[in-house]
Amino acid sequence: MEPYAAFAGRLRDLCQTHGSVAATARSLNINRQQFAKYLSGYTLPSASTLRKICQFFDVAESDLLIGPKQQEPEPARLPQGLEPLVTLFEELKLSAAAAQNDLKSGLYYNYFAVGGAPGFLLRALTAIRFDNGIQTFCRFSRAVDPQSASVVAIGKHHGYVLPSQHDFAFIGRNKLAPHQMSHLVIERGEVIGGVRFGLALTRSTSYSIAVRTALEAIDSSTSWKQALKRSGLIKVNDRTIPAAIAAAINPSNGPEGSLYIRRVDLMANDEMFSKYNL
Repeated sequence: MEPYAAFAGRLRDLCQTHGSVAATARSLNINRQQFAKYLSGYTLPSASTLRKICQFFDVAESDLLIGPKQQEPEPARLPQGLEPLVTLFEELKLSAAAAQNDLKSGLYYNYFAVGGAPGFLLRALTAIRFDNGIQTFCRFSRAVDPQSASVVAIGKHHGYVLPSQHDFAFIGRNKLAPHQMSHLVIERGEVIGGVRFGLALTRSTSYSIAVRTALEAIDSSTSWKQALKRSGLIKVNDRTIPAAIAAAINPSNGPEGSLYIRRVDLMANDEMFSKYNL
């Protein structure tokens, strides 16, 4: 679900709890036709209007970004032998509750090196929140090559944040094709200027990659609409990128910045392969 549709769906759900759409629009003092555009997913409200809507419904902006909360189905009975999974998720609830002061709910930027776009970083928008005692995330990413105008990265990853003593593991799956899994490990104690660093293992449009990544908290005064506009393919020397991030994951820094896992067919002529007659 795209951000516009996610916002529209969540807004429709909230309106149902307040009588009617017309009554909600009147209470918010928003033009009925303009409000209908929000509900249809045609447009998004301004930052000030969004804050007014959030205050009226007593919800966080990140809740509107992620979209309508799905009704939990009745829990299925686990096959014999998988009961430990129940224990695992109960332990996750306890560890997530203990870690929520370290990684608060809200909006964040994730930064990644991008193959085929030297001098650029991918800045993705991530929303973190708690659902039923477990920390979840939704990460939006879209990047267009500035030279070829082709899309080099696109995704809407949903998943869980699994805290441990030393790090946070973000394990998710892209809801968009090619539906790849992603695994980010963000150091819990490594905070430089409000930024946490770690490693990401995922798949680009062509091959698997392992890259350095960074997680930067977004100021609470920034709306998710503003944050979404600032995401995308960003030049490393852009002033909006913290210096620590540019230095740590600049792809021009070689393997220290990105560790791309090359395709085996491209390695066929390498010295290592010829040495072992592969």
